[in-house]
Amino acid sequence: MREHSLSELEDATRLVEKIAALGGEPTTDVAPISFNADPGEALERLIADEGETLEALQAAIEPTGREAASEAVEHRLEHMIMRKQEQVDYLLRAQRRP
Repeated sequence: MREHSLSELEDATRLVEKIAALGGEPTTDVAPISFNADPGEALERLIADEGETLEALQAAIEPTGREAASEAVEHRLEHMIMRKQEQVDYLLRAQRRP
């Protein structure tokens, strides 16, 4: 999980840097964090949240365009999607354990 967390921070940093480089302004809005004492329910929520993130990353690919810089963004997003899908797979395996 620690490795996944580090990857998340690296991905977020890269996205913020790319948004700023393209003249955009990265958002500082953060979704509320909730706590659930039941590990099973917390894991289900995390898997659902990760699924939403995967969908958002996938949806961001098409609007990037077809210029060289856009292709680089698309490539970066695809790597983030791959890594995040691996994280979801890890969580799904953890969910199946008794």
